[in-house]
Amino acid sequence: MNALAEAPKPGRNTLDRAPGRALTFVLGVGRSARIRGLLATRGYSAEEHARGWQLLRAVDPSLAANDAGAGDGADPAVRAAITSLDVWDNLNFPIVDAALRRREPEVHGFIFAGGLAPADGIDSVRVVATFIDRVDIVRAVAANQREEAISFGAPQAKRALTLMESRGVGEAERATVRGWLEVAQRGAAPAAPKVDDDEAVVALYEWVSEWSLVARKLLERKVDLIALGLAEKKARAEKPKDPPKPA
Repeated sequence: MNALAEAPKPGRNTLDRAPGRALTFVLGVGRSARIRGLLATRGYSAEEHARGWQLLRAVDPSLAANDAGAGDGADPAVRAAITSLDVWDNLNFPIVDAALRRREPEVHGFIFAGGLAPADGIDSVRVVATFIDRVDIVRAVAANQREEAISFGAPQAKRALTLMESRGVGEAERATVRGWLEVAQRGAAPAAPKVDDDEAVVALYEWVSEWSLVARKLLERKVDLIALGLAEKKARAEKPKDPPKPA
């Protein structure tokens, strides 16, 4: 039997796991200069890293914000922007939440829909980008520039923006945040044209499978494999309890 014969198309369950595998892999590579250096000896270039993100976005465009991981560990400006966003959402989300929850509940429900909440580390890029996008829609409603139906009108939107301004999250502050987002997300390759879902997932599966194989052959430290999602931490054995002392 020819071991190099064309492999059969993977099953649905295998394909469904591909986006999660790929996301863990590219984030792990982006965060470790050591891993990236080792993979570079076998052709894992900056272009190949960007291709991984491109394939991920073709499957799920919402993953684009996570592309900040591509620069983490390599570009101090990117790391600084991610840190600023991490601090910013933890400080400002609760303030805006408290200001709007009772006073403008419809706008509050829109901005914090889906349980939007502060995050840690690189995930802050995604949640802050979502927050800023939603506030931009509130601004459009306030200016009567929003055609699609929404649960609140211009008067509520204006009051909400005024409240946010009074709490330190006005337009000037949001412009600063947009600058951080631009730095954190820079270098992202243009999203691939939308293709058939199965075709996109298969391409992503093939990419992550190839580079996972390379990583397993090159990386000797288990901690590196764990960072890429290619190994699991061993559960710590519980220490035996001391026998009860006699009364």
